[in-house]
Amino acid sequence: MVALQLEETTDIAAVDEELFTVALDKPMSFVASTGYKAERDSVRINQGFLLVIATLIIGAFFSIWTIQRTQEIGLIKALGASTGYLVRDALGQVFLLLAVAVTCGVGIGYGLGDLIVERTDIPYVIDIRAMLISGALVIGGGLVGAVLAVRRIARIDPIIALGQLR
Repeated sequence: MVALQLEETTDIAAVDEELFTVALDKPMSFVASTGYKAERDSVRINQGFLLVIATLIIGAFFSIWTIQRTQEIGLIKALGASTGYLVRDALGQVFLLLAVAVTCGVGIGYGLGDLIVERTDIPYVIDIRAMLISGALVIGGGLVGAVLAVRRIARIDPIIALGQLR
C-alpha cells in the first residue's frame, strides 16, 4: 500500500493506469488494509465482554445491597408497602446511581481524552457519540443486572425479616 497526496486536478485514473495501481480514498484504504477488520472485530468483542462483565458486577453489587436491606424491606412491607412499590423504588435508586456514575465516567473520559489531544502527539479521537452510546448500554445492562438482583424483594416475608431483628 502506498499513500499519495495528489493535487485536486490530478487525473486519478491516469495515475492508476500509469502506476498499475488502484486508488482508494482514506476510509477505503483502512478497510483494504490487512488485519484491519480482524483488529476492529477483536476490539468490538472486548467491548461486548466488558459490557457483560459490567452487568454482572452491577448485578452482584445490587444483590448484596438488597440482602443487606432485607430487614428494612421486611419492615416496610409489614407497614403495608406493596412489592411493586418496593421494586420501583429500588430500580429508581439504581437508575439514579447508574446515571450519576455514567455521567461522571463520560465526563472524566471526555476530559482526559481532550487533555491527551491537547498535550501529546498521541493520535486520539474523541467520539462523544460512541461514549454516550456506551454509557447508555452500561445503564441498560446495569438495570438488567439490578432487575435480577431485586427479584429477591418479591420473596421477602415480612414476618421472617422482622424476626431477624432479634
